[in-house]
Amino acid sequence: MRDSSAGGDSPLPGVLPPPRALLPSVTAREALRVSVVSRAVDMTNTLISGLSLDEYDHKGVRKTTGASQLLTKPSTETDYEEFLQQSVNDFILQGEFFWYLTHGYNGAIANIRVLPPSSVTVTMDPQTGIREYGWSHGTVPRSRIVHKRHTTLSDQPRGLGPVDFAQTELRLALVVQKFQLAWFDGGMPPEGKLKTDQNLNAELRRS
Repeated sequence: MRDSSAGGDSPLPGVLPPPRALLPSVTAREALRVSVVSRAVDMTNTLISGLSLDEYDHKGVRKTTGASQLLTKPSTETDYEEFLQQSVNDFILQGEFFWYLTHGYNGAIANIRVLPPSSVTVTMDPQTGIREYGWSHGTVPRSRIVHKRHTTLSDQPRGLGPVDFAQTELRLALVVQKFQLAWFDGGMPPEGKLKTDQNLNAELRRS
């Protein structure tokens, strides 16, 4: 007997996922629920945890002495490892990262804060390609913002990352997770009959 189950002729009850067009965009935080994404991010964080930054002079020669303290402690708000992880994770998962620069009395950079991409507005002049930035309810001078984009398009002010490009696959992975949980947590218990031509003892028949 044919029914509307997900398995076609199967007697098992099935629930069909909603059309893809109705599914919302997958956010960076939701993407981390997909095992392959979380493993890739974890591996990347492990690799960069021991990464060191070098300083070069105007001739491109690496300085071995007198390097800026900013290289070992770029932020007064987070430690070195967290600063790198926040920057790289935003870059990978959200397609861009933003640094907000605070200058000291002598004009040198005294602190770098990693800004959440969702808190920064970016507009671009279509004629000049110059980008303007807003944060915390105001315009931020371009000299105080470092904006690094993962993948760029000439007509787009924002960056694009792997999560943007894999929306369909990530949506489907999350939908499968949802229905797996509903199935194995008892929401949709399997029903059916097993047949065999073998002799079963009383204990096996009860199971």
